[in-house]
Amino acid sequence: MKFILKTIRKTALKRVFKILLLCFAVNLCLPQLFATDKTESDTLQVEKKKTIKQQKNKEQIYYGFSTHLDLASPIITPLANDLVVSAEAAFDVNLLQKYFPIVEVGYTYVNKSDSVHKVNYKTAAPFFRLGINYSLMKTKTKEGEKKVVLNYPYIGLRYGFSVLKHQLDGVMITDKYWGEEVPLVFPSKVIYVGWLELLAGVRVDIAKGFTMGWNVRVGVLPHASKKNVKNQLWYIPGFGKTSNVPFMFNYTIGYTFRTKKR
Repeated sequence: MKFILKTIRKTALKRVFKILLLCFAVNLCLPQLFATDKTESDTLQVEKKKTIKQQKNKEQIYYGFSTHLDLASPIITPLANDLVVSAEAAFDVNLLQKYFPIVEVGYTYVNKSDSVHKVNYKTAAPFFRLGINYSLMKTKTKEGEKKVVLNYPYIGLRYGFSVLKHQLDGVMITDKYWGEEVPLVFPSKVIYVGWLELLAGVRVDIAKGFTMGWNVRVGVLPHASKKNVKNQLWYIPGFGKTSNVPFMFNYTIGYTFRTKKR
């Protein structure tokens, strides 16, 4: 009987010992398992945030387009030049908030008379300018995140051209043989005239897409399709006087159609 009781005690102690050992092992392993799960969860959250940030900072190319009407040309041009009336408008596209391809279209009417020499110059023609503006404003924060740029200074380049007919009357020359003044006739022909422009300006957002801006530009390298005709062109639509280097000023008001921010 004693032997049986002793055997039962040993068996019970062994089972208790195994249970205690199992509990100890579980107690050691469970925190590590939970810690692993927590670490994996934290890693997933970090990667998710990183992915969202990368998507936000993903390079967006197209940001919308703008239309502009020049208010300065109809006022300044007649004041600076007798009987010269000009008007123009522009359309540009916003790429990367840095590059702005632009098209400018206008029309100029000229009727210039010289009361002293009685010379009259007339022309009326549309003009066009193609080019690009480059924004000088940064498009990212110090942390490297993209930001919306509404106001910016810029520099630009244009190629302008016009197809026109001009009329030049009253030019007199002295006949070497008879010593009398005779009129010099300039036949009116269709002429293609082109030039380059360099400019600098500012664009400002004033209220919910409405913008205003101003720029100063200078025209250089005028050229014509007909030889020996450039000296006859007192004024070129979109370019200005040919007797000096023309500086022009534009003050625009417009509206910008922006894409939704990603």
